[in-house]
Amino acid sequence: MKKLSLLFLTCLFIISCKNQESNPAQLNTDSETFAENQDCLPYFDFDEVEYYFINIEENKVYNLYDIEDKTENETKLLSILEDDTFSSISDSTFIYDLEGIGYVKTKISDSDYFSLNQIFCFREHKDGEYAACIPIYRDILIFKNLNKITGMAKICFDCGQYHIVGSKENTKDFGQSGDFGKLNTLLNKYRNK
Repeated sequence: MKKLSLLFLTCLFIISCKNQESNPAQLNTDSETFAENQDCLPYFDFDEVEYYFINIEENKVYNLYDIEDKTENETKLLSILEDDTFSSISDSTFIYDLEGIGYVKTKISDSDYFSLNQIFCFREHKDGEYAACIPIYRDILIFKNLNKITGMAKICFDCGQYHIVGSKENTKDFGQSGDFGKLNTLLNKYRNK
């Protein structure tokens, strides 16, 4: 009888474990939690971050296309808003034009560096989300270490698209697992200064 009871309890335990594995309410499958539990390999070494933002409506950007004789600043603005302006760290001369064409420059507080490192890093993501619209890069981040540019990122929050150079890690899954939303929230406090 003891053997039968032991066998019954063992079977009950195994069934209980199997039910727990298959019950999605008991499993933690949230992609954000999955990503946060993974190792995060930072894209850049930095001790300073410059943030540039321009508040421009989409229709005003598209109206720039219709201008036949664009000024030099209008041409630069359109190029920065819609093109992948840079392909390497050495292509950083566009930074000197940003404030002259309407971008506002702000320094990111070092108290936000940890959060930025958790967003601008390589890690595995459970599920990926990708957008397919034409980006308008209103947000630009310049990462520096010892006054030398180590990375640059242009972000379009409307489309969930980005252009990043200088990373030591693969950036193809940047913004996944809720990172776009976290970055947008973080930068929003600097936009309203």
